[in-house]
Amino acid sequence: VATLRHLRLTGRELDLEDETELLGYMVAEGTCKYSSPHWTNHDPELVDRMRACCTRRGWQLMPIVSNGEVLPGEYLVTGKGAALKPGAWCRIWGIAKLAKHKRIHPRIFQADEESIGKFIGALLACDGHVNPTAHSVVFNMSSEWLLKDLQQLLTRIGVYSYIRYREASLREKKFDAWQLTFGRYEDVARLSRKIVMHG
Repeated sequence: VATLRHLRLTGRELDLEDETELLGYMVAEGTCKYSSPHWTNHDPELVDRMRACCTRRGWQLMPIVSNGEVLPGEYLVTGKGAALKPGAWCRIWGIAKLAKHKRIHPRIFQADEESIGKFIGALLACDGHVNPTAHSVVFNMSSEWLLKDLQQLLTRIGVYSYIRYREASLREKKFDAWQLTFGRYEDVARLSRKIVMHG
């Protein structure tokens, strides 16, 4: 299967190795509808990784301040002086939409395994967890189609999974969610060899 390390989208050449970790963080934790997207995470190591990704693009990851107080884990992604602004970048990758409507861009499926590993690792660090009781790896998301895309992407590195519906709640409000799970020893072992994950 032919793979890509560089690609052109809307007339711009993008380096997939640099793009995929940032894209994983933004797909998982970004509110991307705005010209300056919001990003939410409380893990100091992931915040440092995200800040480094932004710096390589010429962007800034700024803490959000409300009523004179810094909001814990809340950040604004700005691109003052950058050739490609964060909002435009989100539109290029097709993620400038509500979380439940996000999908994985088709070009990611053409990426080399190292780039795919960085993307999946960023997603897992933000939206995934290990279930020690069931000895499985679990992704929880509000977009069924995003999980179906991820399921297909995982097969590229030889990992097989299943998806099920689950009702979730936040601040007493219920909403639809889906869960992707895999737990075979060989799948977990293969994923650990293929992905790059922090946090």
